[in-house]
Amino acid sequence: METGLHLRDAQEGHEPPGLLGPIRLSPAAAVFGSVHELANLDRVAQNLKAEATGDRTKSEAMLNAAEKDGTRVKPEYGSMWHSVAGPDREHARPHHAMIAVPGATTQSTGLPENPRQGGAWIMNAGTSTAHIMVPGQ
Repeated sequence: METGLHLRDAQEGHEPPGLLGPIRLSPAAAVFGSVHELANLDRVAQNLKAEATGDRTKSEAMLNAAEKDGTRVKPEYGSMWHSVAGPDREHARPHHAMIAVPGATTQSTGLPENPRQGGAWIMNAGTSTAHIMVPGQ
């Protein structure tokens, strides 16, 4: 399985400072991404550890438990995450972009909590996972 850039590689300076990517964001799916803040390495590591169970239900339960008990690593506020999908790096195509806004809500951003109105929207509002979805990238 293609794994892309490993966290260790980014920590050793194999990418420009402040840029991590592309990496496989989900070992169970053909989803790669670029994380534009090295401050998010702990968050990425926590995500990959949960996803390593190979069971989406268990992974989500682990991350939800961490959110509930306050151990969920918060991403850097305003950091960009770009998601691309494909069987490997060479065939991956843009999927969408996300801007991390941990704790943000519809009230604090003015953005809707679903994509039905078109344009950007906030997903997982009020949690450490809150992010602005930017469709059509």
